[in-house]
Amino acid sequence: MTESNPTRREARKRLAAIRDIPKIEGYRWASERYLRHLVFNAHDQRGSGGAKLAGNGFAPAIIRLGRKVLIDLDEFDAWIERHRATHRGEETL
Repeated sequence: MTESNPTRREARKRLAAIRDIPKIEGYRWASERYLRHLVFNAHDQRGSGGAKLAGNGFAPAIIRLGRKVLIDLDEFDAWIERHRATHRGEETL
């Protein structure tokens, strides 16, 4: 009988497919369309005039396995916190 390694268990990532995330409690606000938008705009791109368009910083949360796109939920949470920190203090009208 083998013993489970606690450090290995802690290192396990919480992964979910884009279509499954809106069904997870705590992520119901994130629509599939919104998540696909984040994935599409995650990396830097070039505009039609050749100008560099900065990505949204979501790339560390994306894991691609062939055509399958998985989201690391821990990294997604960290991205939300980073995004919140950059906009803290701004008021919406």
